[in-house]
Amino acid sequence: GGRTTMSYMENTYTIKDGMLYDKDYVYEYNFLYLRRSDIRVNTKKLRQLANAADDNYQYWTDDSRIYAYMRSNGFEILDTLHQPLDTINSHVLRNGNNIICYDTIVPFDTIKSITRLERNYVQVNDSIVRPNGFFTGSGGVVSREEYEKDISIPISEGFAGSSFADKC
Repeated sequence: GGRTTMSYMENTYTIKDGMLYDKDYVYEYNFLYLRRSDIRVNTKKLRQLANAADDNYQYWTDDSRIYAYMRSNGFEILDTLHQPLDTINSHVLRNGNNIICYDTIVPFDTIKSITRLERNYVQVNDSIVRPNGFFTGSGGVVSREEYEKDISIPISEGFAGSSFADKC
């Protein structure tokens, strides 16, 4: 996405990948209002990391922290930034020894391997990490039995289609 800059009453705003910010703060908006977030951000370094499937949930970093930007809930700090920082899939990040999926952070002592599994599940070392899900509930480490059960639930068309079921 491109970057657009505009000025209004002595303040300069930037719009980038659907995010509106000035030199210090991000602005949260939905259909009803626009308000300044309380979180100070290094907006010169601000960049989007991974887009969730529906644009309503986005990951951003400013080189010191990882943020979540949600159209419905606004802007929040998820974690301090660690290395390596990798996008595992559109919903799951690796941040050092933490696996981040939406607002769930699953810490590991060390990460030796990461494998993508079905429906945005991820195997980290010998553990299976479940994303937050419409059917599955809260995210975190689950047994192989729970994983097999969760992925056996058919994804129907319509209301409970992939936009919900595949959501982290």
